[in-house]
Amino acid sequence: MAILSSPIAINGIVIKNRIVMPPMVCFSWADESGIVTDRHVQHYGARAEGGAGLIIVEAACVNKFGRQRVDS
Repeated sequence: MAILSSPIAINGIVIKNRIVMPPMVCFSWADESGIVTDRHVQHYGARAEGGAGLIIVEAACVNKFGRQRVDS
């Protein structure tokens, strides 16, 4: 398991470890216009503080017609 904590370079960028957080589907956290909210910022901040070497964020849209429909 020591390899998980070792750095790796991807296309010239060094990542501190090999722990990757995949994109989550948190579209319902955005406000009505699709803008990121404090909930997003807190969520990703906590994951970064938790030690993930690479965090991949979810999709975004530039137009409300391009948004993925999410039923609550």
